[in-house]
Parts: sequence; C-alpha cells; structure tokens
Amino acid sequence: MKRIIILIGLLFSSTLYPQNNFEEAQNCFNNGDYACAINQYKSEFKNTDYKLQIKAKLKLIEVENIVKQLKKAQDWFDDGDFDYAKATLEKINKINPRDPNVKILINECNQKNAPFLDTSPSDLILSHEKSVKNQIKVKTNSESWKVLKDRTPSWISTTSNSDILLVSCKKNKKKERKGDIYIKSSDNLEYVIRITQKGKR
Repeated sequence: MKRIIILIGLLFSSTLYPQNNFEEAQNCFNNGDYACAINQYKSEFKNTDYKLQIKAKLKLIEVENIVKQLKKAQDWFDDGDFDYAKATLEKINKINPRDPNVKILINECNQKNAPFLDTSPSDLILSHEKSVKNQIKVKTNSESWKVLKDRTPSWISTTSNSDILLVSCKKNKKKERKGDIYIKSSDNLEYVIRITQKGKR
C-alpha cells in the first residue's frame, strides 16, 4: 500500500511540474516578458506529454510573431511614423491585452501624434542696426503654418521657406523696442516669437 501511495505521488508531481512550467511561461507572456516566455515554452519541448508540446509550440509561434511585430513598431516609432507604430501595437494589444509595455508605447504614440508648434530659438535679440534674414526654425507636425502678418509690427518683416522663418528688422534710431511675431499652424495652434531690438546709444 505504501509503495502505491509513493508511486501515485510521483506521478502527480511529474504532471504538476510541466503544468506549473507552462503557467510560468504564461505569466511571462502576460507581463510582456517575451524572452522569458520563449525560454519557458521551449523548455516544454522536453516534456513527454505530446499535447503540452503542441500547445507550447503554438504559443511559441505566437510569441515570436509578437516579438517581430514589436521590432517593426519600434522601427516605425524611431522613424517618426507614429500612426503605423500605433496600428501595429494595437494589434499586439488585442493578442495580449495584459502587456503593460505595449499600453505605454501606445500612449507615447498618441502623445507624439498630438499637434505641436514650437520654434528654435523662441526669441531673438538684435542690435539697433538693420538686421536681415535671421533664421528661426519652426517645428511642427501640422501640415502647414503661417505668419499672422496683420499682428506683426511694421518694423519687422518676415519670409518663410519650408520650416525656416526669416526675420528682418529696420534700423532702430530710438530706444529699445520689442515686438511679437505670431505664427499659426493648420491645426489652429498659435505660437509667439518675441523680437527685441536694442536702441541706439
């Protein structure tokens, strides 16, 4: 009787271990740790239970496909193609909605896709002498932008070329003066560039 109990115990432990091993792989998968999941699923190939081997093989194919898709998403993200990156990440999210890393990356894509308008530099300080074609780089993900010239002081003139704004100022014969250039994107974002021109001493 004692031998039978021992034998039953050994059989139970031999079937429980592979199941626990498979559950560990699934935990790795749920947490987005795909390297861990791949290693755990591969270890199931040593299992004598053919059904578990097949199950592990199918899961391994799924995980390896996710890893490939993540690489594509990262490449698109690095290239600034946030729409493609987000679309790929959302497909992964449908397969593994528990992956916290994918959710974070989707949020980052959403933030990158939000309209923005900025310049470098954000302001200019010029001498009292006549100043011509000072360059300001306009940074935006909108389709276009323009200068609101009706709000620009008469002593400032501007021309634009692609993402470059050229600023020129007339000679200042009086005291220091300040003026603002307003630019507006096609997404209705506005940005103000402060121009300061020193006075003649």
